[in-house]
Amino acid sequence: MTTTNQTHWTLGKAAEHLQEQGMDIPVTTLRGWFNELHKHKIHTLSRNERRDRVLNERDLKIAEFIYEAKKQYGNQITMKTIGEQIAGKFDVYYVQEEEEDKFQLEVFEENRLKEFIQVAVTERVEALRQDLILEYEQKYQQQLALMPSQESLKEERMVENKTVAYNLWLTEKKLRKILEDEALERWKANPIKTGFLIKKEDPYRKLEFIQKYIDEQLPQRLKEALE
Repeated sequence: MTTTNQTHWTLGKAAEHLQEQGMDIPVTTLRGWFNELHKHKIHTLSRNERRDRVLNERDLKIAEFIYEAKKQYGNQITMKTIGEQIAGKFDVYYVQEEEEDKFQLEVFEENRLKEFIQVAVTERVEALRQDLILEYEQKYQQQLALMPSQESLKEERMVENKTVAYNLWLTEKKLRKILEDEALERWKANPIKTGFLIKKEDPYRKLEFIQKYIDEQLPQRLKEALE
């Protein structure tokens, strides 16, 4: 693996770095591997000042080792077996996190994920809104070119444009709530749970499920609502 001057990578940056080395490993897969190593009390990723899990050069080499093992043996080899080989090959590091720290971390990461989802959905809807407004403006300008120039008519159209923009905002807000409720109902029907002794809903997978559902459904629903 080619080394760089960087000493620590977040999971996202580590995935990008490994991809540059020819190893296409999704962030969710990378996170799952290290979660498994921690579960088997073999190796724990350290955290930065923001409480993000980060990888150093040793961790990247461990990820590469897992990638090669999975590439060669696929599902025939378990992470526990791979972990035992890692424990004998690398200078591993394991620390047992206290339950309260784990809970605080879950809440912190869940809030960050919620914020990310809200920003992503807002930006997506805003782009769609701007496209719809631009399309409306272009049609209006084409119609206006065929009509005598009248200042009062122009002002009336400006008011209509503002009304359209406001209605778009209201429609989008209502649809987001409807889609969120629909996604929650679908999730309740088949939730993904996590935990070793006590199974509970996986909050990260839940939020990812809701985000994906809204991203897939919102553009078409908004278009249908405005037709």
